[in-house]
Amino acid sequence: MKKSDLNAVLSAAATAVDKRFKRTDLISERADTALGFPTAWVSTGALVLDRLCRGWIPGGVPLGRIVHIAGEWSTGKSLLLDHLFHSTHEMGGLTCCIETEGSRDPHFAAAIGLDLTKLHILRPETLEQAIDAFLEWHDTIRKHPNGKQIPVLGGLDSIDSGTTERASATGLSEGGGYHYGGGKSEVLGEGLRQIAQRTARYPTVFVLLNQTREN
Repeated sequence: MKKSDLNAVLSAAATAVDKRFKRTDLISERADTALGFPTAWVSTGALVLDRLCRGWIPGGVPLGRIVHIAGEWSTGKSLLLDHLFHSTHEMGGLTCCIETEGSRDPHFAAAIGLDLTKLHILRPETLEQAIDAFLEWHDTIRKHPNGKQIPVLGGLDSIDSGTTERASATGLSEGGGYHYGGGKSEVLGEGLRQIAQRTARYPTVFVLLNQTREN
């Protein structure tokens, strides 16, 4: 079969998918465009950390990914996230912080030159609200005529401090929150699947901060 005929068959198949599903921007694309991201990376502000995030290739946190940063308390995770916000702004991007433990400090932000006018803060009551609010914020940006190419970085600070609707409604003891995380794994599993659709399609990176604990 000729190359032109193959392209015609491929186009017909893509058109059929477009008619079957409404959200074709997240479902159906040719690989030459769908795999165009990530084409850039966001720096942590430290070369060593950039190399840890990207491997030994010079870079940092790549756009188009979900990144998990775990560590003990007071080890600079929130400050590291602020540096990623700052780097995203230097690229002409926008940022969103899901704040669950009140760790943002405007004095640290001023010290590193973080532009707070380009940082949106969400203070949700539950992890479900956090994910839904971020997706609404992100999707609204992408619907703008020039919004599809804007670098976007979202950060959840932190997983450990967030609660779920089940634990919030029934209490940690009754809901089993102390033993099973109050359903966090189910909420994060479904939420990250939806976020992954966006990071794979747009120049978006989502950073999860998580404080390690010992019982």
